[in-house]
Amino acid sequence: MAYQVFLAEDDGDHIMLLERALARYGKPVTLTVARDGQQAIEMLGRSPPPDMILLDINMPRRTGLEVLGVVRSRPRLKAVPAVILTTSAREEDRRRSLDLGADAFVTKPTSFKAFTDALYAVLDTHLEGWAPG
Repeated sequence: MAYQVFLAEDDGDHIMLLERALARYGKPVTLTVARDGQQAIEMLGRSPPPDMILLDINMPRRTGLEVLGVVRSRPRLKAVPAVILTTSAREEDRRRSLDLGADAFVTKPTSFKAFTDALYAVLDTHLEGWAPG
């Protein structure tokens, strides 16, 4: 079985980079993508809980932080690891994310190698001990 990872991201280039990185990851991963915060909330409400949720902060309709607040308020999603994966390096964003219950805050590195290293570290840390799918 594959790990189920849910991504809320509006930038097509960032989605493509994440897909490329996951294709090279050493474990099977199925990626589901929402292109804005409202769609993320709706999709997470309809489907079985994923094994991990990755959220960008700056998205249309609802921000990643708003989505995180909804995720942490829903009993069936509360225990799912949620990681903010963003271009923001603002300390205020990091602090707010962690206060809302994010398991990690990762600023997207600019090189593909650094991006994959950061992503794999998050996956290894937060999927360890979870059975896929």
